[in-house]
Amino acid sequence: MSENDENSVLQISSMDNRPLKINTIKSNMSSRIPEKVVKLSRKIEARDPVDFSFIKEAVAGAGISANEFENHSSFSHPPDQSYGRILLHESRRLKIFLMCWTPGDFTAIHDHGSTDWGCVVALGDFTHRVYRFEDGLLRLRSNSPFGEGQVACLTGDLIHMMGNTGNKNIMSLHIYGSDSGNGSLAKKSRVYLPESRKVITTNGPAFLNCPREAIIREEAFSAICKHALDDYLDLLKLRLKISTRTGNRQQDAGQRNTGQTSIGQHKTGSSNSRHLNKV
Repeated sequence: MSENDENSVLQISSMDNRPLKINTIKSNMSSRIPEKVVKLSRKIEARDPVDFSFIKEAVAGAGISANEFENHSSFSHPPDQSYGRILLHESRRLKIFLMCWTPGDFTAIHDHGSTDWGCVVALGDFTHRVYRFEDGLLRLRSNSPFGEGQVACLTGDLIHMMGNTGNKNIMSLHIYGSDSGNGSLAKKSRVYLPESRKVITTNGPAFLNCPREAIIREEAFSAICKHALDDYLDLLKLRLKISTRTGNRQQDAGQRNTGQTSIGQHKTGSSNSRHLNKV
């Protein structure tokens, strides 16, 4: 598939459903948004229309790295929320998020709803999967790593999954845009949960355990090929193994240093582990 094909699902260039509150943090405005992000948002807002070549050029020209976000990152999201979301910029046409990933954090398989254009900037090394429906089945199209400095352009129908299988916290910058400017960015995202045999439509989050207040609709889903399903379940098992190992290390350190578990940093296994033998 050509990198210049605007219908491509991915373009990369160098550079238990418990009710809970969605932990989307608005960046502390007393801590100034990184100037490079401010300039990038202004450049994108001033452009109409926006295309993939412009997005890649604008992001590359911004020179954004993980160092920009030392005062904005937070890795204390609840274990039930499978990655952290921090809103840096919001308008009716554009949203920019900083996503924060502890070891074992993953999105579910998901698309991007009403997003017309956007991109993900890797500020660390990610495990990444790209999917596409073919012959009525969800199939795995790519399992290539998504490395630090790479930029993945996206539209609403990009179906993918990404996560942190390393041993340190990492971040990524997510840009979602709309030509209509109606403020519905990334809403009506479809989140595929093969281990539960369902697909949910959400108002934005792509958590593995999406809170009920974020769910717009829920439907039965089993249209995934065996290869994609096996790979997905292997990732869930790997996520559980990493999260448990990391949580045990953090708990031991907390007990040595303070005599108690560090609740904010202690990550436990995802409730998805209960479903691994159901499919």
